[in-house]
Amino acid sequence: MNNYSIRHATLADLADIRSWLKQEHEEGVEGCFWANISGIEHAQEGGALTVLALQPKFSFRRFGGRSRAARRVKFPPANRS
Repeated sequence: MNNYSIRHATLADLADIRSWLKQEHEEGVEGCFWANISGIEHAQEGGALTVLALQPKFSFRRFGGRSRAARRVKFPPANRS
């Protein structure tokens, strides 16, 4: 299952958008938004650019039955014996 989020665009997002639009422009894709790249960059600088981003699936890693944080302390967590 893919998880998506809508969030403010980061500089990394802007770099991805720029390379994607440049590639479309170089391939001659009709109706590409390369001509609008300066407006897109300006929107990102002002915090007005949002993206729909694919979030990686989150999973817990186990370390010998205890979390990394639990291994750092000398006693077991209160909810475990």
